[in-house]
Amino acid sequence: MTPRLDGAIDGAHFALAGNSSTPFADTQEATLDIDLDGLSLPRFAEYVPLPQTLKLVDGALATRLKLAFVTEKQVRARSP
Repeated sequence: MTPRLDGAIDGAHFALAGNSSTPFADTQEATLDIDLDGLSLPRFAEYVPLPQTLKLVDGALATRLKLAFVTEKQVRARSP
């Protein structure tokens, strides 16, 4: 399965894309790619506890982030 979502937040392009292995494999792996271009930071500064002497006037965030998740299949122990 490969889910994907593209859009814009306040004019900044973003893309989310995922990928996962088969649910029947012994090891399950999944990834999530987060791409973000030009997200204006001053608008979000009020949600971050910045020092009082610091004022964020301008700035933008761009990122290419890949999150990877791996889980091992749990094997139940048999009772004797």
